[in-house]
Amino acid sequence: LYSSVDATADIMFLDMLASSQSNHSPELEMLQQNLKKYDLDKTRNLKNGQSSRKLCDPEEDVDLSEFPQWQNEVGYWVGEYTFLQSDGTPMESTSWPYRYDSYKGFITGNISGNKYRQRNVFLYPPAETSTCDENDPNVVGTGTCGVNGNSKIFEADQAASTCTENGEIEGPYAGVFTTKTELVGADNALVYQVILPAGDNGYFTTTEDRVYQSQL
Repeated sequence: LYSSVDATADIMFLDMLASSQSNHSPELEMLQQNLKKYDLDKTRNLKNGQSSRKLCDPEEDVDLSEFPQWQNEVGYWVGEYTFLQSDGTPMESTSWPYRYDSYKGFITGNISGNKYRQRNVFLYPPAETSTCDENDPNVVGTGTCGVNGNSKIFEADQAASTCTENGEIEGPYAGVFTTKTELVGADNALVYQVILPAGDNGYFTTTEDRVYQSQL
C-alpha cells in the first residue's frame, strides 16, 4: 500500500530508527519489510524497462472538455465580417479581387479528447464593377467580375501535445505555419496565433519566429 516514488530514503531512516530502539515493535518491523519489498519491486521493473510512474500520454490523459473555454468553442456560428487594413479601410488584395468590406462567414468548431478542429467558410461579394478593368486578375476561377462573388474554406486542426494542465493546443497550418492556442482570462477567453517558425521555409529564410496573426 506504500506509494512513495522513492522508498530508499525511508528505508534508511527506519533502519536507523530501529537500530536505536532496544526493542523492535512488530509494527515497525512490518513497515520495514513492506518498504523493502516495494523498493525491490521497483528496481526489478526499472531493469525490465518499466517505470513505477505511468508516463502521461496526451491522447489518453488530456480532455479539452474539462476547460470552460473549449466547451464554449463547440458549436456553429454564422456572421457578417469586415476585414480592415491598418488605416481602417477595407482590405484590398492583388490576388483576391473580391470585397472584404462586408462578407459572410460560417464557422463550426468541435473537440474530441485532446483535439480541436475548426472549419471556416467565407462568402465574398462581387467586386465593384468600377474596379474590374483595374484588377488583374479580375476573377479567380470562373465567373464574371462585378457579377459573381467567390468563397474560401479554411481548416484548423490542433491538439494538446503535452500533459500540461493549462489547456494549450497547437498544430500545423498551410504546410508552412504553426498555430498555437492559449487559454486566458477568467476561464472565458483564448488567444489563437499563427506563427512562421524561424529557418528556411522553402520560400525565404527568417532568423526568428514571426507572428502572422493573433486573435483574442
